Amino acid sequence: MRKNNEKILLYMGLCLAVLPVIFLRDFTPANELRYLSLAEEALREHRWWAFTNHGDIFADKPPLYLWIVMLGKMLFGSHQMWFLALFSMVPAVMTVRIMDHWVSSELDTDSRSLACMMLTTAGLFLGLAVTLRMDLLMCLFVVLAMRAFWRMKYVPQLRRREQWLFPVYTFLAVFTNGFVGIIVPLCSTVVYLWMKGRLRTLAYFWGLRTWGVLAGFTAVWLGMTYMEGGTAYIHHMIADQTLGAILHADIHDRPFYFYLATIWYSFAPYSIFVAAILLTVLRPDFVRTELQRYFLCITLTTFVAISCISSKLQVYMLPAFPFMVYAAAMALPRVRMNVWYRATISLPALAFALALPALVVMVVCDVYPLLNDTLCYITATGISVSGICALRLVYRHRDYTGLTDAVRVLGVGLLFAVFVGGWAMPRLNPGLGYGALCAKASELSGKTGITDFRAYDLRRPSHMDVYLHTTVNRIDDEKELSRLLYGENPVIVMLPKQALKHFPGHNAHVVGPYAIVVVK
Repeated sequence: MRKNNEKILLYMGLCLAVLPVIFLRDFTPANELRYLSLAEEALREHRWWAFTNHGDIFADKPPLYLWIVMLGKMLFGSHQMWFLALFSMVPAVMTVRIMDHWVSSELDTDSRSLACMMLTTAGLFLGLAVTLRMDLLMCLFVVLAMRAFWRMKYVPQLRRREQWLFPVYTFLAVFTNGFVGIIVPLCSTVVYLWMKGRLRTLAYFWGLRTWGVLAGFTAVWLGMTYMEGGTAYIHHMIADQTLGAILHADIHDRPFYFYLATIWYSFAPYSIFVAAILLTVLRPDFVRTELQRYFLCITLTTFVAISCISSKLQVYMLPAFPFMVYAAAMALPRVRMNVWYRATISLPALAFALALPALVVMVVCDVYPLLNDTLCYITATGISVSGICALRLVYRHRDYTGLTDAVRVLGVGLLFAVFVGGWAMPRLNPGLGYGALCAKASELSGKTGITDFRAYDLRRPSHMDVYLHTTVNRIDDEKELSRLLYGENPVIVMLPKQALKHFPGHNAHVVGPYAIVVVK
């Protein structure tokens, strides 16, 4: 009962920890502001399947997540962070809950609660829970698809229902985030059947029913897209964005070993700990249960499969995280603790302990002056305290109890940091997004009557139209920038503070790391 209460407290702690971030932070310009801009353009042009980005074809993402953004705008009249964040938070909690229930007959409550803590507070997983992206939603559908496959094979009373749910979940994963959604279920299940010597039963799982459902939904998707976007859009979506990303990506092209380098910080602070356990588990005599073998197969197959794809992003590895964590949790009670295993937790715990000194150094050296804030100091203090406590626990017990207790302390420290640090968002927002910058630009526009907005050396400035409700023209080079000084048309220029040297004698309005210059 105590461990069940611990898991409930964990879910509640996660939801509570992210509330300040969700309600107080600005949209980031990299992707979030682009989704909002795409949704507004689609609503203006009454498009639901074939999207454009300021008139250019945008076939990078399937429609599902953009529909969610469009729905929020239609319901509330504006883009609400809390509403969009639900589609990251809820999938995160549901993924953990499904995995926990799935292994209930394999793991004791202590190991299950530990696995819940590790998955919930792992770096990329926790970070995406407060980020407006579709990756956690895709991860949820992949987990549901892999569970449906397992039930088809080993739970006869649920087999008939799961035969239909398996392709539905797989399609929803694709419809959420593209080709990664089918690569994980397809490759993992084929490799698992091959390992079991049951490859001849592949047609039962990937037969007429599965491919028929996938083909039916895909035909509707492509048909509606063709009606709105025509042949050019379909070609761009299939040839450039799908096959191109798999075979020869124009962007995000990374070497094969990319995930070997990124997994260490993507799954921090537990990456070394989990990797050490999984390397031990790879011994043929160590795997005891079929479910553990299944989880290991999914983890390793996903790792290899997405490494073979030309386009690589850290988030593509996300569907493997739940299976990686629970495969390690199944093996943990049988792992013999030694100095090396203690180092896998003591090293990140030491990094946590140094958080406060590191913050002081960054502030003193003026590396990031916005961090010179009371809430930031409280956050760093909490992380340092959790690191010190974890170090003490690691060497306090001789068995793995000390390690598991240390993991829980690190997880609590992370949730504390997210919660307290979240209250500092209003002060950090000017450097995080363009909301404050555009608000000041809009104010200056009202005072001067100037409606021509320009942006220099800013990332994706065209998506500022979400705030300014007009086109923001990008200045590409210094020559074009200098021409504005001698032009006849008055403009409002937004740029980094460092670029103010190009406007000698002009008054600048500084907003965080940015500045605004009115050229009359």
